[in-house]
Amino acid sequence: RIGLLEEELQGISLWPVRVKDGEDASCLSPGQASRPKILGVDASAFEGRRAFEALGGQDIGDLWGSLQARTARGAIPIVGDEATLRWGLGLGPGDLHEDVSETGEPITFEVVGVIARSFLQGAVLTSEHHLAELYPKSSETRMVLVDAAKERGNEAREIMKSALADRGARVTPTSERLAEFARVETSYIRIFLAFGLLGLLLGAAGVAVLLSRNALARRREFAVLRALGQPRSQVWLSLTLEHCALVAAGLALGTIAAYVGLWPTIAERSLEAPTLALGGLGAIATLSFALTSAVAWGCVQDEPAETLSGAA
Repeated sequence: RIGLLEEELQGISLWPVRVKDGEDASCLSPGQASRPKILGVDASAFEGRRAFEALGGQDIGDLWGSLQARTARGAIPIVGDEATLRWGLGLGPGDLHEDVSETGEPITFEVVGVIARSFLQGAVLTSEHHLAELYPKSSETRMVLVDAAKERGNEAREIMKSALADRGARVTPTSERLAEFARVETSYIRIFLAFGLLGLLLGAAGVAVLLSRNALARRREFAVLRALGQPRSQVWLSLTLEHCALVAAGLALGTIAAYVGLWPTIAERSLEAPTLALGGLGAIATLSFALTSAVAWGCVQDEPAETLSGAA
């Protein structure tokens, strides 16, 4: 149908996809979608190819196989990648999503599985025959997935470009599509990280102010220690250790709480340690210790006689 010779398709598989237009539910869209784009795929071919990777311990073959018939609740089965379902639609496995057919009849979709991060982010997937049954006029086959060996990737791209040039089609490598999503996700992460570090800076300044007020209120206590013969450096060291212990305890509890909250995601995706965040945390800790040390040093500079005579 697209004018390719059998010899040109050696080692290349073409998977047509039926498309029902809808809202973009990917990370490229700032809002949450209510009626997402739906892709109708050949579920049996995907099952045999074991395409993509399922999350939550589900077998990918069983996931694609579950798209071929309605669910136990009589709903149309759908799957999608984690970003689309969780953030774009606010759905999870077993959740129901309501929509309407071309004739205005209500339709219930049920999420039967979640696939790992994929280039199909922004749309939900169901079996082609379900989509053709529900939207026979507003959906059509106008997407083709091309599966080729890595060494034939560029060649397959050029073949498809040549074959589809007069149809206005666009050929996009999956690596480019994934890189586009990654850039947006990285931008979000950097923004949140910047706000987090700003919060830590403000917190460090706030702690310094509180410790300063506490130290100033104890000036008479320090003066008594100095009058009893303790050197200024020893009083300063004692106060600095006391303040640094409080700062270290706060940072440790905050870090532990953050890792407890993030551990399921880190373990599931085998993520590397966030070196930038850890470096920023180390810088904040160093700044906090320096501030507390400076505050403690400033509070032990008064002469004992002046402090005690003023207090009397």
